[in-house]
Amino acid sequence: MNITDDVDQGDYELEQFCPLCGDTYKIRLSVEEMAQYDDYRNYGGYIQEAMPSLNKVEREFLLTGYCPDCQVAIFGNGKTNRIKLSERFSVA
Repeated sequence: MNITDDVDQGDYELEQFCPLCGDTYKIRLSVEEMAQYDDYRNYGGYIQEAMPSLNKVEREFLLTGYCPDCQVAIFGNGKTNRIKLSERFSVA
């Protein structure tokens, strides 16, 4: 995982490749969310409690690196065959 900070925007961008399909994705986190992520990585617990502002797809990406499309292939989503990317995600 590569982490870059955007000083102008005050955000962080985390980039990692999906271990299933090999595509590279980026997710943008606020300064507060990055601090929550650091605390979670250092101290453990449940990510849904540590980072309540993220949805389950975003949290799974941080945990496993699986992109939204591969999450559907693995877990399904109960509604459609594709999860809409949130504004946080971008394909590198």
